[in-house]
Amino acid sequence: MEGAGPGTVIYVAFGSQSYMTDSQMEEIALGLEMAGQPELMRGDRGKKARERAQELGRKAKKAMEKGGSSGKKLDELIECLTLRQKNSKTTR
Repeated sequence: MEGAGPGTVIYVAFGSQSYMTDSQMEEIALGLEMAGQPELMRGDRGKKARERAQELGRKAKKAMEKGGSSGKKLDELIECLTLRQKNSKTTR
């Protein structure tokens, strides 16, 4: 794709579609290409989108690190479920 390279942001909205097959993705890519719709944001808008994507990427990685917010929430969930299971056994 012309103009696509490092630092390129491609924005495609699929609405509530949560899973797409490889053939569906290929069909969309081909359709956009044939329509001459460049899937690329240029200029100030593209720069802002790239910066936001990078920021969100850093936050996501940090959340997944050991001791990050995602790990802490998972630990809290496991602890809560364990306590509920113990309490249900003692009230029987």
